[in-house]
Amino acid sequence: MREKYVMAVSIVALMSSVVFLRVAAAAQNPAPASLEEQLRAQYTLAHLDLAKKEVSEPGTVLVIQKEGVFAVAPNLYPCPSTYENGSLHPPSGPCIDNAKSGSRNFQAGEKVCPTGITIDPKQGSITLAVSSLSTFYKAVVEFQFPQGYLEKADVLDVEDKIGEVFAISTPQAEAPPAPPTGQPAPGEATPGQALTNDDIIKLVQVKLGDSIIIQKIKSSACAFDTSTDALVKLKAAGVSDVVVQAMVEGGGQPMAAPPPLQIEDRSSGGGPEASHEYKLLHFQYLSPEFHEVVIRIAGGSVSFDPGDQPCTFKAFTAPIDAVTSVEVIRKFSGEMLQIKVRDPAKNKVRSLNFAPIGSYLKSRNIGPAVLVSPPSGSSELENTKRALEHAVAK
Repeated sequence: MREKYVMAVSIVALMSSVVFLRVAAAAQNPAPASLEEQLRAQYTLAHLDLAKKEVSEPGTVLVIQKEGVFAVAPNLYPCPSTYENGSLHPPSGPCIDNAKSGSRNFQAGEKVCPTGITIDPKQGSITLAVSSLSTFYKAVVEFQFPQGYLEKADVLDVEDKIGEVFAISTPQAEAPPAPPTGQPAPGEATPGQALTNDDIIKLVQVKLGDSIIIQKIKSSACAFDTSTDALVKLKAAGVSDVVVQAMVEGGGQPMAAPPPLQIEDRSSGGGPEASHEYKLLHFQYLSPEFHEVVIRIAGGSVSFDPGDQPCTFKAFTAPIDAVTSVEVIRKFSGEMLQIKVRDPAKNKVRSLNFAPIGSYLKSRNIGPAVLVSPPSGSSELENTKRALEHAVAK
């Protein structure tokens, strides 16, 4: 009897050990972020008080890209438009009849903010609710995808599809007309109008979001006081750490234009075989993590080499005309270089996102993580972008 008891206790102990090891392994290797989690990290939802028509937190600012997004007044129920195969279809039926008295279509170029996002992988749909930052009119667009597509979709491809209607606000997305020669562009700082510490405190006091303030810093001339006493005053005024960091990285000097393009020529004469290399950090959404890669432009081709780093993309070389677009975009409230390359084998365009060397994601207690890059980061991205554009144009 004693032997049976000892054996039973041993079996229970062994099973407990197995369960513990499995739990520990699961904790060390967490499941990759779901598509919904990744989209919510990219599209930060706004906090609005429609009754008072106040914006407490604008979230991610989006720019309308297509005419015809049906919107209704704040007190009405929104009627969903549908976006499928590149076409935007207006709503119909009783819903639109009831909303006609207080409805209009958003115009291309209008700014809105996301207020809700839902994903139904089985039905192949993503529904995005938005609200105007000026009139508080609201709209809902349902993005339709093939059956089963969303269950294995690449988040970058999904973002590209959403971006055909709602592009994340960037200088490229807004693209105002060029002003007449000799006149400053709207919002462009002239001498004596550089951003100061007091300007930032004013923006914080009206409860503008960190992402908007940081974008303002990056797109303006700056004359910040980053002394110890000034930083203490900023903190006491409620300025967040990420905004203070953006101010410090500005170096207290007016933001200069990127330096002239300088490409290292590794060839023996600068002829057709000239090789230009750039080291950047490739960002993987599924991990999410960064790893160093080399982008090489040589002999009418572009190559991507992650070396021994674990990467969702293997090393490849493609003709330079396979590059369909190169642009600096906003990701995690920071700047990344997005390169789209056509993959002829799969008849698909691949999107790769890169950050400057030394960048990292900083988590926050509230809200999504933010991208932190060194002060020279924008120049590194711009140099790589211009080199690729120059090679494509040849």
